[in-house]
Amino acid sequence: LDMVTVALSASESFRKCWKATDGPRVAAVLTQFQLLFPNIPTFALGASSGGYFVSSILPQALNAAAAAINHHHLPGSTVTKVHPLAGFVSEIAAPNLADDLTDDQAPSGVFITMAKDDRTFQHVHSFVDAQQQKAKEGGSRVKHIPVQAHSISPMYFHERIPEISTYLSEKLTFALKQYTSTPMVHNETFELLMDPRRDTRWKEAIRPVLEEAAAAASSSSIPSFASSYKDSLIADHSPMTEVMNVAWSMHEMTRDGVPEALDFLISQYEQSQLDQAEKELT
Repeated sequence: LDMVTVALSASESFRKCWKATDGPRVAAVLTQFQLLFPNIPTFALGASSGGYFVSSILPQALNAAAAAINHHHLPGSTVTKVHPLAGFVSEIAAPNLADDLTDDQAPSGVFITMAKDDRTFQHVHSFVDAQQQKAKEGGSRVKHIPVQAHSISPMYFHERIPEISTYLSEKLTFALKQYTSTPMVHNETFELLMDPRRDTRWKEAIRPVLEEAAAAASSSSIPSFASSYKDSLIADHSPMTEVMNVAWSMHEMTRDGVPEALDFLISQYEQSQLDQAEKELT
């Protein structure tokens, strides 16, 4: 996709959670971005508190910022006009049930939920169903994408973390399956049997493999196994902990469903542009 990315952080320094007070701050950045790159639609993606932020807080904040800037915008003026949020992708977050995404000024929206998070799934399912029923005549501008748990296949870690070689990925998978008398991976489906956030035995299983691969990289004794990949295995700092959480499919930011979500949002934006052009001709 031909897009420009802007990455922003929450102002809360400890837990990094997004709050309503972040709305005007982020809106100010996005309005300046729109002024630099006019006529480019703005989409937002967030997870957990960030998912709620992009779906419920940011649209209102950006609308307010746009209204303030566009107040002096005259018809036919060459001054760039700031536009509302075109769409959002909200991951692993329940929606605000008071929001109305059928309104013409509301953004299109996609909610991505994970397999084991039944509570968020039900909230999103009910909300999206109600929005779709309400918008039945005009067409739905909201979508729900549930993602499933992942099997720990031999190539799982390589596919999720390209710095991990195919050979090292196989060794890591084997270590998980063979460690301790209490299985961590299902014998047939190869799905995780434990929550990697709560049961950290998996770190004990793979740490020696990572250390051995790093040692091989230093000596070049086993080229196919050698890897300079390093991982602290510390939560929120470690790629391995993130992809293990994704495999468990409870509460983690994920790439799963995002391409489908962006395709949906772009198609919705393009349709809205066509509808607007038709209105201006009539």
